[in-house]
Amino acid sequence: MTERSRGVGVANWLVSKTSGLLDSRLSRRSFISRATLVGTAVAATGCKVITKQGAPYTRITDCPGGTLCRDGYTEFCCVINKGVNACPPNTISAGWWRADYSVYCNGTRYYIDCNEVCCGPRRGDGFCAGCSPCRCGAGCNTRKVHCNYFRYGQCNQHVGSVGPIACRMVTCVPPYNLNIGCSPSGAVDNSTAGHYTDCSKYTPPPPPPPVPVLLAVGSAATDGAGAMVVAARGSDAAVWTTRWDGTTFGAWESLGGTVSSRVAIALMGGTTLAAAKDNARRMIWALHDGTAWSAWQPFDGEIASDPLLVNVGSVVVAVARGVNGVVHFRAWDGTQWAPWSGTSGVTLSDPMATPTGTNAALTTRGVNGVPHHAVLTETGWGGWTGLSGVISSDPVVVTKGSGALLIARGLNYRLFAHGIATTPNGWDTLPNIIATSEPAGCEFGGEVHVFVRGTDYAVWWIHGDAGAWSAWTSLGLDARSSPVVVFDGTAINVFVLGSDSELWYQRWDGATWTGWASVTGLTIAPAKGYA
Repeated sequence: MTERSRGVGVANWLVSKTSGLLDSRLSRRSFISRATLVGTAVAATGCKVITKQGAPYTRITDCPGGTLCRDGYTEFCCVINKGVNACPPNTISAGWWRADYSVYCNGTRYYIDCNEVCCGPRRGDGFCAGCSPCRCGAGCNTRKVHCNYFRYGQCNQHVGSVGPIACRMVTCVPPYNLNIGCSPSGAVDNSTAGHYTDCSKYTPPPPPPPVPVLLAVGSAATDGAGAMVVAARGSDAAVWTTRWDGTTFGAWESLGGTVSSRVAIALMGGTTLAAAKDNARRMIWALHDGTAWSAWQPFDGEIASDPLLVNVGSVVVAVARGVNGVVHFRAWDGTQWAPWSGTSGVTLSDPMATPTGTNAALTTRGVNGVPHHAVLTETGWGGWTGLSGVISSDPVVVTKGSGALLIARGLNYRLFAHGIATTPNGWDTLPNIIATSEPAGCEFGGEVHVFVRGTDYAVWWIHGDAGAWSAWTSLGLDARSSPVVVFDGTAINVFVLGSDSELWYQRWDGATWTGWASVTGLTIAPAKGYA
């Protein structure tokens, strides 16, 4: 993680002033000679304060020739960003280039310079002096960090001045499709086509104790008036459902099929819709008209994520991430499906959606780890809005009055909430807990209720609002999945997979929890691993 270092700014600025004369005479990548010259200039000044602070370029000139720290290129961001291939905090994407004939990315690879946000004195050449020390990323066998002053300039052009390049982000997707403010105008440097680093070496270990693989439960849906249907993938790889009659769950009913994902479920009037991904990577769907289930029917095209069904006004919308990383959706009006429509940009996570009045909040995690959200309507979507920060889980949205809260797990495994269409709308840190699952939540009684699995494998619950959360309460159980949460109009229902591979649930009526009970009769199979 890149942080600004107090006491470094003035020293780095002095060296920047010394080296600034070289910028106009040396090319973008000719930093070996520059580093040597500047190292000599620093030594000649006799500024012992600089040397004692770990002078810029001292570590570089001390590295033997031929080592990566002296090849003139900046380091990959994952080396200094805890294994995450994204611009670190206090940096901004400032420009990009392309390398062809690479052994990676099917031949064409893209690099994005992450420059430090201005914090030091302006140099008068479009740059600000850096406030973090120029150094090797992690020793002589890693490349430079916060050393090179250069900007291709196709990204975030509204930002007039930036600091030195902190690191470079690498991607197989054109930067102008990443929602990070980059234009299509590019540059080419094929000498970087084979550059490589093992990001896993710089990824922090997961929190103890070791977390077992989480199994996919499925989903639950309600019409808000007490009716509820739960779907899951059985050990036979078929889809199974069970219905809540207000008191107990009925027997499990098989829809057949062979699926390889979690099962999505939605209710619309007297019709129940189910969707899943089959072994051909197609999205398949079936409906229950109140009497019996129809046969499975496939959609055209392949999908890369688990499918999602969400009620949006008077229609049900199917959402999935395509194999090209783009989120696609289509609406069911009770009679037929509309054609597929696609969003812009490329995403990493399964898309999530939550009804918010007559619309729905669509969320996902971008390729740079940044959460994005959009408004999904009956007829289309409103475009992605990116938030700050980097997350390590699928982002989920919980309605909150006329607005909503986006909740996600950060890189430190803690949970954070960000307001959407609310004031204030910045990040709020939830009370401390190490989350070992995706979060889930709902609104009830004017509060937001959030559920997650802890390091003890128990389900933990917190409720409240931004800045006014309760303490975490353990609901117990040896959970083997992320929780699934649905409010049925009278109570919160929490579903989770138990260590016996059966579905367990518990209800909260606003005053008491019922205690865990098993929906017996079905052994649930793993469909997907979650970290």
